[in-house]
Amino acid sequence: MTDSPSAAHGARRAAPPTVALARHRAWRRCRRRVRGEGGAATVWVLTASLLVLAAAGLAVAVQAVAVARHRAAGAADLAALAGAAMLAGGQGTATACARAGKVAVGSGAVLLVCSVAGHDVTVTVAAQVPLPGARAATALARAGPSSLGVARSAP
Repeated sequence: MTDSPSAAHGARRAAPPTVALARHRAWRRCRRRVRGEGGAATVWVLTASLLVLAAAGLAVAVQAVAVARHRAAGAADLAALAGAAMLAGGQGTATACARAGKVAVGSGAVLLVCSVAGHDVTVTVAAQVPLPGARAATALARAGPSSLGVARSAP
């Protein structure tokens, strides 16, 4: 047993100067190795974040195009049906196409072409894609009676 109070409480004794110097040199060698790789994890995290953001941006762009395409298809269907209803009600070709144009605009699209052949109305509409530089989504629809005066039987 020793008489010093620090030895009684389990305090470590100071290492001899040669051991302390060796530990210091080993620590410096280790520090030099780590210092050369500093910031590598940051680069990997930034690269991964950039890839995730690019994938998210691509997904948003694809969804915006799909929504515009569906909007154009729905507007074309409704416009053709409205024009065919006007023809079936005895209205003229100009009135049927005007009504088809109003329905297309109300559905979030623009009427590009409206043609009437007999009792059929064919329309082409375009819906804007909300992306810079993107072309408008277009859709074509035709509506009219299934046959004149003859009801179709269910299959």
